[in-house]
Amino acid sequence: MGLTRGRSVQPIYYGWWVVLGALAATALFGGLYTWSFGLYFAPVETAFGWTRTEVSLGVSIALLAAGAASPFVGRLTDRRGPRLVVLIGALLGAGGMALLSTASALWHWYLYSGVMGIAVAMAFFIGLQALAASWFEQRRGKALGLLGLGVSLGGFALVPVVRLLIDTLGWEGSLQLSAGLVLALYLPLVFFVFRNGPARQADGSHPDAPAAGAGGRAAEGVSLRAAMRTPIFWTLTLGISLYFYAAFGLVVHSVPFFEDEGFSASEAAGFLSAMAGVSILSRIVLAATVDRARRFERVAMLLAVSGMITLGLLLIGTSPGVIVVFVLFWSIADTGPALIEPLSLSRAFGAAHFGSILGAVSVVRTVAMLASAGVAGAIFDGTGSYTWALVMFLGAYGGALAFFLASLRLPRPIDLAAPRPALAGGSDRPGTA
Repeated sequence: MGLTRGRSVQPIYYGWWVVLGALAATALFGGLYTWSFGLYFAPVETAFGWTRTEVSLGVSIALLAAGAASPFVGRLTDRRGPRLVVLIGALLGAGGMALLSTASALWHWYLYSGVMGIAVAMAFFIGLQALAASWFEQRRGKALGLLGLGVSLGGFALVPVVRLLIDTLGWEGSLQLSAGLVLALYLPLVFFVFRNGPARQADGSHPDAPAAGAGGRAAEGVSLRAAMRTPIFWTLTLGISLYFYAAFGLVVHSVPFFEDEGFSASEAAGFLSAMAGVSILSRIVLAATVDRARRFERVAMLLAVSGMITLGLLLIGTSPGVIVVFVLFWSIADTGPALIEPLSLSRAFGAAHFGSILGAVSVVRTVAMLASAGVAGAIFDGTGSYTWALVMFLGAYGGALAFFLASLRLPRPIDLAAPRPALAGGSDRPGTA
């Protein structure tokens, strides 16, 4: 008898390669800047005699710049595609890091931090999320969840490295090397891996387009103007903003907090790295299961509760047992920023104007983050302790929980989470792996 021909194996959908590249870029940028920026506080304070508030205000200015640029970045993303946005952001990010290493006056620190803020919006918050989302419809949650995994990988792998670089090369040398690493990874990815999603193809005929066989649903969605007229837009925006307020402020001030609790700089960086390492598992679990949740707000509520437990533990103390449980719950809560914003917005309003809607929400969210870093620094300078800052962050998580709960009772303009029929061959083609 002759051999029977087995079922043909489908090639890996190209969107997964895009996600893999975006994951690597997220890990690098997040690890070198977002996670590690708190490591520069002490050496910069020592070098110039600036206060904690003055140094941390650089973070606030970066966020202000990111928020101001976000609506324009969102529109550019919708019109020209996220690939161009990521390229511009990478160039600005590398340039901003190089410029920060030359800062010799406080206004230099603030100006160059502003450049970094725009870079973060383009090459991190909006650009890479829009790039990954543009390739998927039914498995968008899994794609964005895996992209968020890069955030944890970057923190786990690179925070100790940046700590070592600062100790050996100085804070200036660490920033200069970081700038070179950003260019070394981002440029090959942009030119050889990243492509705008199938929905952006000029003729709409890409064989793996998310719209294939689904009546063009990939292009479905309401405009920013229409979204802003709905109650759920503002409810989600406030919930997202409060969540980011607490999560970002805690990350930025975590290393200084632990140092003030008597831990060494290396130990403080180790806690941050450990949290990022544990959160890798949390992100993998969420990425595998999040597409099953019809209303993502329920997942967001659970993440907000984890954040509240995290802050409650720190208010109890910093004994070894408390630190272990703290790291566990913090790792769960930290998965929120990478998922809550893109998934709640894309499921509520669709993908057609995702960049513009994400950019608009980023303005409010960024204002919250802007206040978070600065207010926490001011509380420390005024009281000599982070206690009331922790109470503030706990309340912010509680507020986010309340708004996500309220959003469950509100209708969504578009329900992209409803079950879809499988395409030919029994596979939901956009997510074929």
